[in-house]
Amino acid sequence: MPYSYIHFQYYYVNSAGFSTGFVPKYGKVDEDGISFDEETLAYSDLQAVSSHKKRLAIQLLPTAEAPEEIGKHIIKDTYAVVVEVEGDSIIEAKKLLVQYLTTYQCYQRKTELEREGKVEDFRAEQCPNCLALLDLSYYTPTNYIYCKHCESIFDKLRQPLPHSENYRVCPDCDYYGRVQEHREFSCYAVPKDRRLTYTKHEFCDTCAERLVEQTWWKNALYLVGIPTTLFMLLTTKETPSPLYAEMTKANRYAQDGKLQQALDLYMLMTLRNEKHPAMWLNYGLAYLAADDTEKALRYLKKSLECCSNYQPVLDVLAKYSDKEVPL
Repeated sequence: MPYSYIHFQYYYVNSAGFSTGFVPKYGKVDEDGISFDEETLAYSDLQAVSSHKKRLAIQLLPTAEAPEEIGKHIIKDTYAVVVEVEGDSIIEAKKLLVQYLTTYQCYQRKTELEREGKVEDFRAEQCPNCLALLDLSYYTPTNYIYCKHCESIFDKLRQPLPHSENYRVCPDCDYYGRVQEHREFSCYAVPKDRRLTYTKHEFCDTCAERLVEQTWWKNALYLVGIPTTLFMLLTTKETPSPLYAEMTKANRYAQDGKLQQALDLYMLMTLRNEKHPAMWLNYGLAYLAADDTEKALRYLKKSLECCSNYQPVLDVLAKYSDKEVPL
């Protein structure tokens, strides 16, 4: 691990989503756990860690007993603590926290299998990007491995998928594509709709393209919002990875119900990325949008044949757990 500990400053975030307090508190990530002032959550108390921008969410196990002060800041009905981290230290703090937590969880898994006399079933791989240790004990060995902590995909030689920088599942539409930060400034007043807002979005080029179409004519009425609208459109047109050149248009066709047009473009990309699990995810989502569940599940299963722990597909399949996946 690059560090043995990291200090950071933070504010607690309440259930309404607002940071609390005026003076930042001091936290620390080390081999013992994550500390908030003088109180520590051990890795044996943690279930998962996630982050978004400057916010860090720590999900506790249902059996964990949080220290008194930390317990006051657990978000109701979630058993999670959310903090807003000052400066840029959240990146390294989360990375180190994930490394320690996943190492502990894999050790626990191996110990559990040893007790059951099944230690030969233990399997783990380290993500080359964020260095998280991934427990693969219950997954079939496949060409690719997915890291849910940094959303990267890499092969058995720990080489990431080529030309996949900025490509991941979009948090808005759930399709795989190029995800970027897009800035929207809206200034208009039309019947039953008035806006004066500045918003940062983190979604794929397809979602950005759709937002531009919905707002450009309204912003054009007052001109003020036009520059940022045009800039967002130009950002979506920036040269994409040559392996996924048709992705934005294909995803748009799929979401708009134009199945055949989407499939034609997906086929072009599949010829270049046959073993890419996200390609088959998009196929599956396209068929789901067309209400063809049988074909959708078949393609989602094909995705898992390329990457058995590909969490975006597992999440989709969980919604259709009562359906039999066709062979």
